[in-house]
Amino acid sequence: NGRVEQIQVKQADAATNWVWGAFKMPGRIFHQLAALWRQRDGVDEYFGTLVNAYLAGGGEAYGVKAGTAYVDVGTFNGYRTALRLLESNDAIDDGTLPTFASQDCPAVPTVPGEGA
Repeated sequence: NGRVEQIQVKQADAATNWVWGAFKMPGRIFHQLAALWRQRDGVDEYFGTLVNAYLAGGGEAYGVKAGTAYVDVGTFNGYRTALRLLESNDAIDDGTLPTFASQDCPAVPTVPGEGA
């Protein structure tokens, strides 16, 4: 059914080979995550551990398998690899697009009045 049970953050022996790179959620859920992050005194270095706490508290999340490649575009080599994948995809043009993400983007929740 696609329901997420947990996100295995930085785990070498992960139970699946899924790699997550993006979230889509209503603003109210994002605000709930921000509140949870503050309740936990900002202990979550990674967004995935915060989502795990949200799930443990009864929250729900669903995963969607999408994309054909995962590349960390936050590194020089990853960025070059992403460019090559995009160039090769232009030649194929079968309607599928590679999925890219950066691990270097900050994931600190903010709410109005707290700054960015």
